[in-house]
Order: sequence, then C-alpha cells, then structure tokens
Amino acid sequence: AVLREFAGLVPLVLAGHYHDGGYAFDTESLTHHVTLPSPLNAPEETPTAHGVVELWDDRIVIRGHGIVPDRELRLVPPSKL
Repeated sequence: AVLREFAGLVPLVLAGHYHDGGYAFDTESLTHHVTLPSPLNAPEETPTAHGVVELWDDRIVIRGHGIVPDRELRLVPPSKL
C-alpha cells in the first residue's frame, strides 16, 4: 500500500532468494520486483550466482553472472508520474 501511495518513488525491490528466481512489475506503484535465484541451484562445475546492478537515468540494468539472468528494467520518466 505504501509503494502505491508514493507511486514512482521506489523503482526496484531487490530480494533474494527464491530458488528459481522471479520477476513482477506492479503497474500501480511502477515498481519492479526482482527476486534472485538461490546460489544452491548453481551447478557444481560453475558455482556462480551473482550480479552487478547499474543505475541509469532511464533504466536499471542487472548484469547477471552464472544462474542470475541479465535484466533491463525501464523506468517511468518523472514527467509521466
């Protein structure tokens, strides 16, 4: 309810972990919700499960490594709020 009351002010909720990972976009709060996959699901031969988050004026980019997928999350311009 709080995110929706202040729509557009919280662009990303980043959480971990749900074993398979997940994504949802709340059209009312304009918030992206990303849940990272569990490192326990990474194969033993390449046990990587991490990422780097880049913040830009118009988007948030997650550069995943291993089982963490890449994501490009578009932001709603302040003029459209």
